[in-house]
Amino acid sequence: MIISGSSGINNANKVYGVEQSKSAKGARETGKSASQRSDAVVLSTEAQDLQQKISAIKALPDVRTDRVNELSLKIESGQYQVDASKIADQMIGRALADKLK
Repeated sequence: MIISGSSGINNANKVYGVEQSKSAKGARETGKSASQRSDAVVLSTEAQDLQQKISAIKALPDVRTDRVNELSLKIESGQYQVDASKIADQMIGRALADKLK
């Protein structure tokens, strides 16, 4: 919602005022004051699943020590081979893709 000019602000105040009066009426009907009521958030099952997956991902270590150890052993033994032309192709491709953005 974009609020600009005095008419937009007045309309927003009207909406806010209506919401306030509905809230106060609801509090009187239930016998609770505004400070006694509490808000609640209910997440869908999809949101709960997503939240669990995000938590699991955040729990993963930043460094894959198994992979680091494997590559370290290959480097130390001289078995690690680098294909320079493949790396150059990927660097050039990435540079061209970045220019297209």
